Amino acid sequence: MIWACFEDKEAPRALEARSVATADSPPGCSARILGAGGWSPCELRDLMIDTPSVEEPPHRIFASLTRSDGSSCEVEGHVECFIPLSRPGPGNSRIYTSLGFASFRTGAHRGAGMFEYSRVADSVPTAVDENNEYDSDSD
Repeated sequence: MIWACFEDKEAPRALEARSVATADSPPGCSARILGAGGWSPCELRDLMIDTPSVEEPPHRIFASLTRSDGSSCEVEGHVECFIPLSRPGPGNSRIYTSLGFASFRTGAHRGAGMFEYSRVADSVPTAVDENNEYDSDSD
C-alpha cells in the first residue's frame, strides 16, 4: 500500500494504492486519487514494493493507475526511512511488515507519503542468513 500527497496544483492532491493477496484468493486491488472535486476511484494497473529481505528497505516503490477518463498516473517512491516489523502469523508462520516514509514523484511533481508492505512466511531469509550461506568460515 502507498499513500502520497502533492502540493502542486497540477498534480493529484493525494493518491492511495493498495493490493491485498492471499494464498487462496486473487489479489484485491484498489486505488483512488484526490482532486479538486474529491476522491475518484481508479484502476490499479501495477503496484510494486520490492524488498530484498525483511530487514532492508524497499529498493523500488512504484504504482501505475488509470483514471476513469482513461488517463494514466504513475508514481515512483524513494524510501526516506522505514522500520521492519514482525509478528506471529497463522500456524507457525510469521508476518513481516515494512512500514515507512517516502518521497514520491509523478511526472515533474514531487510529494511525500507512506508505504506498507507485509508478507506471511514460514521462514524468510534475511541478509545475515544469505551472507552466512556463502561464508567460507561457516563450513
